[in-house]
Amino acid sequence: MEKINVILVEDSSFWLQQLSKELLNQNDFLLIGTATNREEALELSIENNPDVIILDINLTENNLDGLDFAEELAKRKEINSKIIILSGIMEEDVILESFAIKNVVNYLSKFNILDIFQAVRDAYHGKAGIHSDVSEILRNAYRKNRKEVRLSLLTPAERELYDLNNKGFTKNEMARKLHKSFNTIKSQLRSMRNKMKGR
Repeated sequence: MEKINVILVEDSSFWLQQLSKELLNQNDFLLIGTATNREEALELSIENNPDVIILDINLTENNLDGLDFAEELAKRKEINSKIIILSGIMEEDVILESFAIKNVVNYLSKFNILDIFQAVRDAYHGKAGIHSDVSEILRNAYRKNRKEVRLSLLTPAERELYDLNNKGFTKNEMARKLHKSFNTIKSQLRSMRNKMKGR
């Protein structure tokens, strides 16, 4: 049976022990090494070029230095390991920053640690399955980004109408406030809505 070569990078001795034990129990995995810090992880990855790296996001207290390691690895052309982040941090900005790194293919909460094994198999087989822990966060970030892109298409006058519309102003109230005709407001609102369709 072909085995999936895995490296585990985790600074907590508890999680390192628990995960190592579980990984060794998987018949299709070969745990080729563990690391507790960025330097060890880099050395181990360069020596072995594993299929998958399971990476804790914080390797020294709360420094997010796991991400620094992932970015450093992504710059090395000789390493094509896929990285799965396993973390207790579920903040949107950290998750988005993680997925911006080329080799990061998934992100799981430590509370769903048993899902890591399927995530490793999916990563190895090139399946793009994003774990449910972060899928809603990614969807919301995408929607927010789409809305911001559409808002950037509005002229300053349309943006002003957009803000007034969101505050509940009627067309007549907008016309009075902005010293414009009712028909001008109507026309600008139509243009604004066309640009914002699908937000």
